[in-house]
Amino acid sequence: MTLGIVGPFIPCAGPLLATIFGHVALHEIKGNPTLNGRRMALAGVILGWLGIVFWLLFYLALSATL
Repeated sequence: MTLGIVGPFIPCAGPLLATIFGHVALHEIKGNPTLNGRRMALAGVILGWLGIVFWLLFYLALSATL
């Protein structure tokens, strides 16, 4: 989730890692019901995807102006 929050400030790497780690955490939580943190993992996935979309749109807009 932290990488998803700082994603707008770290181009590409932050959102990508937030998405990957969030999906890994969700998979582990699904496999072991005694683990907590599903909402944090889901927040990491959502924020990671939002960051990826933000940076893609940013780079597309930047390339359109050049």
